[in-house]
Amino acid sequence: MNNATPYETALQQIRETGFALHELVLYLDTHPANRKALSLYKTYKKKYDELYAAFEKNHGPLTAFGVHGDRWTWTEHPWPWQNCLCTPGENARLRKGDN
Repeated sequence: MNNATPYETALQQIRETGFALHELVLYLDTHPANRKALSLYKTYKKKYDELYAAFEKNHGPLTAFGVHGDRWTWTEHPWPWQNCLCTPGENARLRKGDN
């Protein structure tokens, strides 16, 4: 991704790794004894979990299910489908529809 922000790059890596995982799951559904595919699944699953954790640490929750702790932080960061990197205040305004 040329000229991609760190946010966009991290999100794209999660998408790509998630796609590979999904394809491996489909393959393993029909070939459950394939050790090589299972090993590859484990490798991609570990990478996906690391990318996901790093994204949430650096950019906030990727889904509402990623909120942890004593505060509801889902509304403090841009949602993954928003194409701008907004400050928390700008993000809250956009979510309310105040352009």
